[in-house]
Amino acid sequence: MRTPGEKSIHSSFSYFMKNKFLHIACWLVTIVMAAIGCEKGPDFKVYKYPAQKASGISPSIGFPGQNVTITGANFDTLKGAVKVWFGGIPVTQIVSDNGTEIVVTVPANAVSGKVGLQVWTTTNDSIGVFTVLPAPTLTSVISHGTAAAIAQAGDTVYISGQNFLTDPSAVAVDFNGTPAPDITLLTSTLIEVITPAGYSAGGVNVTFNGNFTLNGTSLSPVIPTGDVSQFFLKNYKQPLYTSDGTLSTSMTAAQQSGRWYTPGDWNVTSNLQNHTNSYLGTAQGGLDYRATTSDNGLIFGVEAGWGAPAITDGHLWQTITLPAGDYTFETDMRENGFSWSTIYFCAAAGTSLPSTVDGTTTLGYAPIAATNHDNGNSDNIHTVATFSFSLSTSTQISYGIVLPNLDASGNFARFQYFKLTRN
Repeated sequence: MRTPGEKSIHSSFSYFMKNKFLHIACWLVTIVMAAIGCEKGPDFKVYKYPAQKASGISPSIGFPGQNVTITGANFDTLKGAVKVWFGGIPVTQIVSDNGTEIVVTVPANAVSGKVGLQVWTTTNDSIGVFTVLPAPTLTSVISHGTAAAIAQAGDTVYISGQNFLTDPSAVAVDFNGTPAPDITLLTSTLIEVITPAGYSAGGVNVTFNGNFTLNGTSLSPVIPTGDVSQFFLKNYKQPLYTSDGTLSTSMTAAQQSGRWYTPGDWNVTSNLQNHTNSYLGTAQGGLDYRATTSDNGLIFGVEAGWGAPAITDGHLWQTITLPAGDYTFETDMRENGFSWSTIYFCAAAGTSLPSTVDGTTTLGYAPIAATNHDNGNSDNIHTVATFSFSLSTSTQISYGIVLPNLDASGNFARFQYFKLTRN
């Protein structure tokens, strides 16, 4: 039996033993906190980016879609750190940034005014002024040498378009990469240039402000052999374009539903324009929009019947000038009519096609009979029609299709391309 004193000692000892771990834990926490209190706090640094310093904009006059270079310092090299505005309109394409030069593309909706620049956290609302001009367009490239598509060294070439710059230092012309050193006339709609020596056949290109380039049609320094379609024919293969310049591949669904169009750079007699385009609300003909895989969008096409009137003595033709030589014309005819007797693929001297097609009225022709179809079961018929002819001198000719009589019982004809070969 324990005395009261013994009980007290025993209770104290029991309490200590039961709570020793708690005391130890508290002791350790106290030591750690004291140690932390004696250490210096973390050394966080706030990085301050150096202020960007823009020194110039080149060019200061230009067009939507062209590149502009901003020079200066402290631009960093991360494109994501850069923001630029033209007249308050933000740039969506930063082309490059090397720390001292930022290249950007002028936005499509840019307006004339101050150019703003932000690099990281530093912003300058006005690093200069940029004047936005209407973008130039190119409509034709024509040689005044042997033929429109042949430009020998020293020949004058006329380049037509709209919104050309008139400062000679801001305009450069090349013939398939070979610079043309002599621009003899420069207006807002016409450039006259002398053909350089040593260029290879290909496109004539015009560059404005050093980096805005328009690609023109092809010229050749010699009269080539083989397929010369690109040098003499216009709008001759898919994708085809309409008389207002709309390309088949850029048509909206609403435009496609209009179906019938008149081809650009072709002559069409009014009786071929026997359809009302549901999109334009006007009479059209010569092109038929067909979304089938084989017809592939806009295709040369005419039709009588199914609500359209008959076509008598209809012509679809293009006029070109060819140098002396031996030639072969070719067309790929798709499915066609039901009851008409013959249509003609032909060429004739002059600016039109004859109504009576034979050996005395044409340079050459290929008759095309009806029933080249299978009632739409395959929709993949191709028949190549050709004829050949010779020219002893440079001659203006017309080529195309003559349709003597497509009656309204239901007749049609479609052609996918035209091709010219110099033999």
